[in-house]
Amino acid sequence: MIADGQFDYYIRVNWPGNAPLTEAYLSFDPVDNSALEEFIIANTPSEHRIYFVVGSPLQNEHENMKQKLKAKGEFFFERVEHVGEATVGFFKRRKVPQRDWWIFGSTTSRDTIAAIFENYISWDAFSWSFLFIISKEEPPYWKTSPETFFSFKSEETEETMHPELIRQSHCVLLTVHEAGIAIASDKLSREGLIEIATEIAKRSSTELSVESYSRSSVGKASS
Repeated sequence: MIADGQFDYYIRVNWPGNAPLTEAYLSFDPVDNSALEEFIIANTPSEHRIYFVVGSPLQNEHENMKQKLKAKGEFFFERVEHVGEATVGFFKRRKVPQRDWWIFGSTTSRDTIAAIFENYISWDAFSWSFLFIISKEEPPYWKTSPETFFSFKSEETEETMHPELIRQSHCVLLTVHEAGIAIASDKLSREGLIEIATEIAKRSSTELSVESYSRSSVGKASS
């Protein structure tokens, strides 16, 4: 399924109402990581890089991903964020710090994108999202706090993605749960995205349906 206008539900961006923006959400049932990888690569023009922000609450996943990126010679840097404390132990209870382990990197390799999906059980177990930014040059604001990208739309928070991240990139993609990916771009057309998704659906022997949503609501406006 490809649903128009869902991106704002997953990544909040203060986009001008009079400026064109193509937004869509692509999902597969059953889960097909290779189709998600193919969709990312298909939306990456030549001479562009894929900048990515990936993370996990599990340190071993973080360390494994670092080793894979080093082995592939990929550029990346890491960030560890302290998010609180957890009480552990059965007989002898104690508090230990909780951390989120983030990697910011870039690549032109589909193998590296595949390694991201393969490495993180958080992708399936904890529904952590991955962010991919397709850009010819290093995009602005992509090294900001990950919460800016990954917090669901909420009236209680004012954090949003900076619109220049989209303006100065070819497109921005965000995985959603374990089966879908959202995309936003002011350079891609709705028809072009449907064409790409149709080809992927044919190769993976799945059906494609298209639904449209209003940008300010997750309720369906038309289909």
